[in-house]
Amino acid sequence: YKCIHQSLEDNNRCPKCNYVVDNIDHLYPNFLVNELILKQKQRFEEKRFKLDHSNGHRWQIFQDLLGTDQDNLDLANVNLMLELLVQKKKQLE
Repeated sequence: YKCIHQSLEDNNRCPKCNYVVDNIDHLYPNFLVNELILKQKQRFEEKRFKLDHSNGHRWQIFQDLLGTDQDNLDLANVNLMLELLVQKKKQLE
């Protein structure tokens, strides 16, 4: 912390991002929060990656159906979309 404080006194810019710091008296190091934020972001990305790959093919079909002319959707396609939405709803509940 002392070296960061000295760096800010010598040059009023953040040593990492080069942001101009007006008043160094109001700065407090919070390394733990940065670490927790990073871990939370990683968990979120892992969870999103798993969800994207587990249902990826089925959701691609769903998106393809929505991208086509919706007047030409038949009952089988509508039932497929409803089934996928019900499954997703159960996952989220």
